[in-house]
Amino acid sequence: MDIEDFLTAEEAEDIAMRVVTLRHLWVDRNDVFYTLGASAYIDDGFVYQSLAVAYNPIIVKYFASLIGKVSERFPDCTTYQDIMLPSFHILGSKCNGHQASIHRDLSYEKLFGKEIDEHLSFTVPISIPECGAGLNIIEGEYVPYEVGKIYMHSGQETHQIAQRGDMADSEFRITLQGHIATVNGVPYLYF
Repeated sequence: MDIEDFLTAEEAEDIAMRVVTLRHLWVDRNDVFYTLGASAYIDDGFVYQSLAVAYNPIIVKYFASLIGKVSERFPDCTTYQDIMLPSFHILGSKCNGHQASIHRDLSYEKLFGKEIDEHLSFTVPISIPECGAGLNIIEGEYVPYEVGKIYMHSGQETHQIAQRGDMADSEFRITLQGHIATVNGVPYLYF
């Protein structure tokens, strides 16, 4: 796992406030957590493309500087209107008592097929609840998150969202999520 500084605390706080302000646009995922737009690991085909076309302009409008930073960090990536830009996972107190799925990041298979050159997953913690947040790597490692850092890994190690305790009703765990799938030498940025 590679970890780098990415956002200042002030930038992250501003982004978190904008995400919460857009609560009326959150996509409810089984009444436990939310995304702001499409997610390739959840949405299929037409639903994914429709949400991406609807939400990409919202992401660009409200988070242009953040997407700009992502583009600066990964300058060779290609994007398309019907492929969701990096966007947000939002967890609140509704997820208390729930365990996230144990998985590998294989959502690229839905968009690009199984044959890709390489894959990268990244997470930028925007807001962390008092109880903490991180990533469980199933081989035994817990990676605690810090607001503003970017955490990058292949996505091929089995992992899960780490809940370290219960969140208060007023708290949110907000992360920017993104992936890069390189297909025939072309890196595609998506969520």
